[in-house]
Amino acid sequence: MNLYDGKSKIILFTMNNCNACKETYSAVKTFIASHPGLPVTLFLYAQDADEAEEMVNTNELADFQVVWADRALIDSYKVNRFPFAFYLSEEQVILNKSVTNYLHHFEQMMTQLPQAKPSAFNKSA
Repeated sequence: MNLYDGKSKIILFTMNNCNACKETYSAVKTFIASHPGLPVTLFLYAQDADEAEEMVNTNELADFQVVWADRALIDSYKVNRFPFAFYLSEEQVILNKSVTNYLHHFEQMMTQLPQAKPSAFNKSA
């Protein structure tokens, strides 16, 4: 998987035994169908690759780009709630992030971008 491919994308983190995550999968499928040009990568937090593969099969996620995520990967993204998604720009800058239980959460993440906070370096004198 190449995050630095010059394309906007959504990366979604889910975990095993998470009921909200299971409900999110149908929303993600609908979102992908209506936004075919926007890649979505699903990071599955599981104890091992076998458990992640079982999640893919049980939840019919074979059409997704899926990555098994261990604790270290989850920690590197500072994810502490599930399901959680990041909307990344072409330059891989985080444009938005959100808990994403339903389809409207994905849509809002793209349309309601947070306002940029002024930098201390850009303040008028």
